[in-house]
Amino acid sequence: MVLELADIQGNILRGYSFPRAIHLFVAFPDADAGRRLLRALVPQVQTAARWDERPETALNVALTYAGLRLLGADDECLPGALREPIAQRAPTRLGDDLRTWRGELGRGKAHALVLLAGDGWAFAQRLRTLRTLLDEHGVEVGFEQRTEALADQREHFGFADGFGQPAVEGTDHRRAGQGEPEEYGSWRDIKAGEFVHGYEDEDAQTETAPLLRNGSFMVYRKLEQDVERFRSYLDREADHYCATVGVNHGTDPDTAHAYARELVAAKLIGRWRDGVAVELAPERDPAEAHALRHESVGEPDNDFRYADDRDGRRCPVGAHVRRANPRDSARATAQTRRHRIIRRGMPYEEGDARGLVFICFNASFERQFETVQRLWCDDGNAFGLGRDQDVLFASGAGSGKLTIPGEPPHFARAERGLVTTRGCEYLLMPGLRALRALAEGGER
Repeated sequence: MVLELADIQGNILRGYSFPRAIHLFVAFPDADAGRRLLRALVPQVQTAARWDERPETALNVALTYAGLRLLGADDECLPGALREPIAQRAPTRLGDDLRTWRGELGRGKAHALVLLAGDGWAFAQRLRTLRTLLDEHGVEVGFEQRTEALADQREHFGFADGFGQPAVEGTDHRRAGQGEPEEYGSWRDIKAGEFVHGYEDEDAQTETAPLLRNGSFMVYRKLEQDVERFRSYLDREADHYCATVGVNHGTDPDTAHAYARELVAAKLIGRWRDGVAVELAPERDPAEAHALRHESVGEPDNDFRYADDRDGRRCPVGAHVRRANPRDSARATAQTRRHRIIRRGMPYEEGDARGLVFICFNASFERQFETVQRLWCDDGNAFGLGRDQDVLFASGAGSGKLTIPGEPPHFARAERGLVTTRGCEYLLMPGLRALRALAEGGER
């Protein structure tokens, strides 16, 4: 498989790992202004072509359905999920409550999203240049989001994040455990067409529309995290766990509570704070899991499976990371390879509000992101869990419990409001040729 890396936007297949980024949702005053802006931006877009040294900054561009139509794109090749206004689709397909949305994100006014990542003087200077360019073309910024990485790849709940990505055929950055599990402990890369259009997917099908070639559908969600609520929740569950299950971790009550707190957190998420998989380490010293990883340690081992842990004694079947990627689990997960997504998220802080800007790339909104979000995280039926919901997305509509198997099992109480969606948008991140065609008068 040979990918046209110079025509694929860089952040689809590669995480930049810049410490800062800004996302500008913009509206074109008219089609001509939008095309002129694209002509100015296309030469600046960072591609997936291999670099010897990482650039100081990286710029990428995605388009909403409204933007594509304004620029003259033929929408016959575009899925209904992109054409339908996200404010109509999100309540039924994602379980969102629009009353929690804030600001202009997802309100149907944006035509494009310009993403700029970097750090330091180079980032500040390029951002000033970008704002000047937008002003010159009369382009209005309707929604602006700044993000900033936390220490050691952590998110605000304290868990290492972002390293469990799919191994994509045709790329050279992969690790064991990232692809599709096969016999004898091996792993196979997932077909590139699951993420980038124009290549064969897992069903041996290839998207041929010029507008989509070397592009990917992008999900953008702003997720606010209630850190204090999460901490209080873990404290209460630790007390409950000590009372109902008990722990053999010292005789001091404070020590037992601290151990139960981290054990419950790890079991419900599926990884310890430092990213080590619960499947590989069902029990650990909490202090070790809390410690920041040294650069020489590298990323946690991702080479594990669930087939030998069908009852979830090591990693609960309803744990967050197991729901999002069931690997070789039983039941409805035989086609896991058809439901993978590439995640590119980053934390944000706005006054007292903290959270994660969740970005993902996939070839199909319905089959990939929406399946993971609605059928796997928001509902437990696919895993034989009834109405048990993911700990991070409990809405109050589920069973009200989360099960940690054992003797006896622990039934954690689902806590509503740990993560709240503040807005969502669906976009297309086109290939460079498609962007140029749109800039020159619309893709035909």
